[in-house]
Amino acid sequence: MKEIEKKIKKEFQIIKKFRIPAKMGAGILATFPKQRYPYIYPRDLAAAAKMLVRLAEEEPYRKESLALLREIAQFILFCQKKDGSWGQRYDIEGQDQSIYIQEDNVAHSILVLLSYVIKASELGEKVPELRKIREGVKKGIEFALNKFYRQEINLFFSTTSVQETPIERGYTLWVNFVCLRAFHHSLKFFILLGEKREVGKIQNLLQRFKNNLMEAFSRGRYYFRRYTPEGEIDFRPDVTLFSPFYFGFENARSEKMENTVDFLEGHLWNPELEGYQRYLPFTEDLSTHIHAGNGPWMNFTAILAQYHYSRGDIQRGDEILNLIQKYRNREGYIPEHISTPRRFQEFIEREWNTGLDFKKEFSEEMLIPADPFDRIIEELNHMKQAYQRAARSMNKGPSFVRFVTPLMWSHVEYVLALFAKKDYLKGEELFNC
Repeated sequence: MKEIEKKIKKEFQIIKKFRIPAKMGAGILATFPKQRYPYIYPRDLAAAAKMLVRLAEEEPYRKESLALLREIAQFILFCQKKDGSWGQRYDIEGQDQSIYIQEDNVAHSILVLLSYVIKASELGEKVPELRKIREGVKKGIEFALNKFYRQEINLFFSTTSVQETPIERGYTLWVNFVCLRAFHHSLKFFILLGEKREVGKIQNLLQRFKNNLMEAFSRGRYYFRRYTPEGEIDFRPDVTLFSPFYFGFENARSEKMENTVDFLEGHLWNPELEGYQRYLPFTEDLSTHIHAGNGPWMNFTAILAQYHYSRGDIQRGDEILNLIQKYRNREGYIPEHISTPRRFQEFIEREWNTGLDFKKEFSEEMLIPADPFDRIIEELNHMKQAYQRAARSMNKGPSFVRFVTPLMWSHVEYVLALFAKKDYLKGEELFNC
């Protein structure tokens, strides 16, 4: 147990390096400044908030974790638009720097706000921003229901989400489970405030939405990833099939979850580098992005370690975390994903040099209408610089190419994997909704 505690402490020291003072509160950057993603993403903040809530349960980290939770909640609250929505990403001034339509950011932002409020209340801490957060949550809920919720099928629609590609367009497992988690947190929040009217409204919604969701994405023995906008079922393997477990609504030891993870692991385990791919890398498919060559993603790989620890397979969880260790750089930083030199070079020749990567990255159906073209130019520069850094790293000896190092989200999921191991060894369930 001491070794686990030591690793958690080390990872938290790295994660704190991503913290940056903002116009209001503080943000946690996705990467370091001047790297591929020098922005603050609600999605990544929600993952960080999940980790900070768990850290706040440990005495050595309580004060610091709660303070950081408050800072990122202040930042997210400041970024909320008048209509109740949030965008894809922000700079430290709180200015929206979004390129893509991303519906799940409303749910992620609500989770950031309520992760702070609920944990602070549990620990007996006052929340000075409570009234403003209450109004922000109500506006966010109203916006999501009015804009994204399809009452005729009781599901939330998305254009892009966990990864900015058209493969997310339609009704996805990921988006609907993050929305479910946000509404469950909202229910806890309004119960805490004693607001019976709001509690009743959310309970009525959840009765329809949750029951439908748990069945709508289930076919026989496992879950599937998406309905297309036309209602066709998308059975393709996708690492986000872990969503029911990750968002706290399916036990890791349930037969359906085990079957689902067996299916995704059987298709997405990378035999050459090991670790889990995001999805199958069909280059010609305009809805899938490869980004610097196909290979395993470290954040998703760490989530699968959480799953195995939670179901009691300590050996498999350890194997996966040891694999991630192998791909750290000299500073101990974990990348977003890795590839082989051959795959990276093929990507440059077949996709970057030909403009195919541009076509995939900036598909009109994903872009915010009338978005300033300057943002696309800025994004292209970040892409080019990231590929150049990857090319330079390839010449330094390793048999693999790191892409985007470090990624905050990768370190966050690594910490949550360590906690999953710790909790199982202590006889506790993985922290969930």
